[in-house]
Amino acid sequence: MSAAGRTSISVVIPAYRAQAFVGRAVESALRQTLAPLEVIVVDDGSDDATAAVAAAAGARVVRQANAGAGAARNGGVRAARGTWIAFLDADDVWYPEKLALQARGAALRPEVRLLASDYGLWYGGDAPPEPVLPRHRAFGSTPRSTLARDVAFVARDAAATWLPAGQFICPSSVVVDRDLARAIPFATAADLPSHPLAHVSEDIEWYLRVLRETDLIVVMRPLVKYLVHAGSLSANAGRVTYGDVALGALVGMRA
Repeated sequence: MSAAGRTSISVVIPAYRAQAFVGRAVESALRQTLAPLEVIVVDDGSDDATAAVAAAAGARVVRQANAGAGAARNGGVRAARGTWIAFLDADDVWYPEKLALQARGAALRPEVRLLASDYGLWYGGDAPPEPVLPRHRAFGSTPRSTLARDVAFVARDAAATWLPAGQFICPSSVVVDRDLARAIPFATAADLPSHPLAHVSEDIEWYLRVLRETDLIVVMRPLVKYLVHAGSLSANAGRVTYGDVALGALVGMRA
């Protein structure tokens, strides 16, 4: 992926009852300095104005019956025309240079098919979010090498070992080769274990399967404002953390 390949990036936004947020997300994707080919919002069976707001903001809207974020991402991947997929959650926002900086990082190792970046937890106010990765314990323990200023290479085994210890990949920072995303779809919520104390999210489970096929490039700059609110997984951190620990036991992670 390079600046010359700007028309090969499809943005996929899964959205459910997101009328209050999705317009802002779409606008942040359309304002990229490296313009995407298209912005696709997958309306996951919303009963509000999500689809109308997304369309008015400039997105192509795909509708499906409610099936969860994983199924919505799969629907967007199937509809995408670009050779790369950039995921963006409906309540998050990209900084304008997000795709350009990731494209520059990808050009350093063209064989790598999965990209991420640093991100900031955002509580909706005017205060700028603080970068997460410099203080993230699991990412701090993950071996990596420097490709260029603010660009790190993480071997697939290292990433898969430490992700279950604490998720450090923000879904809205992910860019993935479209063919790989089609070959390895997200599991649906019904396919993953969940109970009152633990929750395994579909994104970390998907990363672990994708990392069997590719290494990872991380741009070490916060390129995403990750909105923390009552409906976000960050607001349920204990349950998610227990799920990460349970998943780590399943894949043989050693603390």
